Amino acid sequence: MKNIVLDFGKMANAGAVHDFLRAETSSEEYFGSNLDAMFDVLSTIGEETCITVVHGGTDFEEKFISVMKDAAEEQERLTIRVQDPAESDGKTSEKAEKPTQRLFRFLKESRRQKRRRKN
Repeated sequence: MKNIVLDFGKMANAGAVHDFLRAETSSEEYFGSNLDAMFDVLSTIGEETCITVVHGGTDFEEKFISVMKDAAEEQERLTIRVQDPAESDGKTSEKAEKPTQRLFRFLKESRRQKRRRKN
């Protein structure tokens, strides 16, 4: 399993986050510097990967975290763990879902999509 630690406290801007993820995921040839491209790369990741997110108090990190969580819902090989800002000892809160939880969420979302198509 590949482990990536994304520390927003060390990122100067959103571009730095894209550059970091581009290098860490080895997807330099098609990783654009926008959230849609990041979602595409993360949701099609080829190996078991765990990204541990460390809050840094930046104004742009919540968007990144949201997109990474969405990608993890699509890709079973991707796990996102978010470190609680109150925790200073380096432990991470367990926000990763079990595969059965993902399946139930997928089925629930699929039912919603079918209802939307009917309307």
